[in-house]
Amino acid sequence: SRSYDGMFQIVTFEEIVDFTAAEAAARGRMIGLIPELKHGTYFVGAGLPLEPRLLEMLGRSGYLRRAPLVVQSFEVGNLKALRPKISGMANVQLMQLIEAPGNAPYDLVAAGRNTTYADMLSPAGLAEIATYAGIYSARRLRPTGSIDRSGNGRPPRGLARRDLDLPARKPLPRRRFSRFFRRRGAQSVRQHR
Repeated sequence: SRSYDGMFQIVTFEEIVDFTAAEAAARGRMIGLIPELKHGTYFVGAGLPLEPRLLEMLGRSGYLRRAPLVVQSFEVGNLKALRPKISGMANVQLMQLIEAPGNAPYDLVAAGRNTTYADMLSPAGLAEIATYAGIYSARRLRPTGSIDRSGNGRPPRGLARRDLDLPARKPLPRRRFSRFFRRRGAQSVRQHR
């Protein structure tokens, strides 16, 4: 609603990186980041591709060159395009996000392909994901039918780990960043820059 225009500030990725770097320094340990490239096809169409901006941040941020970073996307093309560009960055991984089985990655839909997320969870689909992403996440899905080659109804993460040598998605601790912002407000994010 336009009635909220100008009332709130949006935290940039650079501010999140600076905040995380400051918190990591204060705690004496490295803290990883898991950004999502949202609506890549839309932003490419608007002349604002996200990937070059992410790569530029990776190049100039000392913290992003060291910290664990998992770049995730529901689209396929942007992850495939990033794969060769991050090949020398041991701290950066790519994660293919998976939606409901009947849905499809929008970049594939826009290109006229009819590959669904269910297709991507098949053995052939998982093998394809393994060529560009080291992790995939289908956490909210309940698999239907046979998943593994012997017909056992195993979850896709087990199939990826055993059959394709994809690392299993490790459970991440849940942090409540909103508590930080409620307590300290947006001003303190700028103070950590």
